[in-house]
Amino acid sequence: MAALVVLYHPRALELEALIGSLQQASSAIPLQLVLWRNDSDAVETPGLKGSVARVRAGGLSVRFDGGKGNLGFGPAVNAALAEIKERFLLLLNQDAIPEPGALERLLAIARADDLQIAAWEMRQIPYEHPKDYDPVTGETGWVSGAAVLLRTRALREVGGFEPRFFMYCEDVDLSWRLRCAGWRLRYLPQCAVVHRTYDYAGQIKPLAALQGAYANLCLRQRFGTRADVTTGVRALLRELQGPQPFPGRRRGLVRALLKFARNRRYFARTRAAAPDFVPRFNGWDYEERREGSFHPFLAQAERLEPLPAISAIVRATGDAVALAATLHCLEQQTHPLLEVLVVGGTDRAMQAVCARAGGRLALRPLPATDAALETIAAVHAQADWWLLFDDESVRAFADHAEVLLQAALDQGAPAASALVWLIEADPADHAAAHRLHAPRTTLGGEAAARTTWLQHRHAPAQARRVEVAKTTGVRYVGRGSASAS
Repeated sequence: MAALVVLYHPRALELEALIGSLQQASSAIPLQLVLWRNDSDAVETPGLKGSVARVRAGGLSVRFDGGKGNLGFGPAVNAALAEIKERFLLLLNQDAIPEPGALERLLAIARADDLQIAAWEMRQIPYEHPKDYDPVTGETGWVSGAAVLLRTRALREVGGFEPRFFMYCEDVDLSWRLRCAGWRLRYLPQCAVVHRTYDYAGQIKPLAALQGAYANLCLRQRFGTRADVTTGVRALLRELQGPQPFPGRRRGLVRALLKFARNRRYFARTRAAAPDFVPRFNGWDYEERREGSFHPFLAQAERLEPLPAISAIVRATGDAVALAATLHCLEQQTHPLLEVLVVGGTDRAMQAVCARAGGRLALRPLPATDAALETIAAVHAQADWWLLFDDESVRAFADHAEVLLQAALDQGAPAASALVWLIEADPADHAAAHRLHAPRTTLGGEAAARTTWLQHRHAPAQARRVEVAKTTGVRYVGRGSASAS
């Protein structure tokens, strides 16, 4: 695996931490580090040569390239791609630092994965992209270039990144071209990097806003309809008339519109489409987004003490396929579960499902009973925190347990629940439901809490429950019934 880091006046401490993390991973996996200088060779990053010398002495192969000026992120990757011989190419921003063990797990998954998977995106801490993805397969509509493992063959097949994007949205464009070429993309929340790209929650970045406006129009031209392009242009013109959140924005939007006008024919000429691909434009954003974009996560080094253990308790009601999916989602949790108890797991129809999952989870099947889950957990659960599922219909996103536990601990509450998407699709069509943006509504409050919630062993009856404003679960319902639920 080659790890490519595009450098532009990096912060010395962040870059040293990144290189040190790669050196640590290189003791377990084959790894070559490529540092592409987007600044000139005359600009010396303090401490860089010493850091590189130390990791080279430790056995990490490091190659310098670039020094041709600031090409932009995508063009720099394209330039470096010519010398990449490895099967997999890891792209990391210069301030994206892999968590311990993340790269080893990432490469192991990629090596064993379906050959049609082109990219595996890592989760970013403290703020992840709250993207829609299939909780069971991890398949997603786009991957961020800040921390992603790419199949080198796939990247070359589609011609690399779009050179007309200097920064921002080049990863969305690449993702959509890969999908139009028949490739698929995955999101792996269990593999994380610490990437402090925001100084505070909700921060507006002028360069991102202006570059993003230009790129959004270009993507509408390449992948969308004439109506999509018209909608985008009209939205930009409206924003020119409204309040401006930062100096120079109106002038920057005009430049974005003029730049799009110059490149419109090129993007129309290079149009990309596929039968099972439908682009999704959410204003200036892309794809479906889960609520909770600025829910903060802690890096491993920030945890002052080990997090409490969690036991998951699932009531099986007879749907073996749904139970298998739910158990798979529990296996993928970013907060590892101490155990999983399946109430009704001893029933004949459920035994085979539990046996298969038992090879990957500490799973105990229990006899079916109508007793409350809290009562069952009080008798059988080993942990003091319980992640409860009233049935097997909810498929938990990978951060479900982590979000609920963190919210409960932060607020000193004995229980927590979060938002759930009700997606209008048959559960058997879950992959297509996410790929084609099936209609959905958000379920919150007490109804969501009754479906799945976290509770402490000593929580009193009618305990105060933290309601987290993040979507951490999915239920698939028949078309037209989501709004009525």
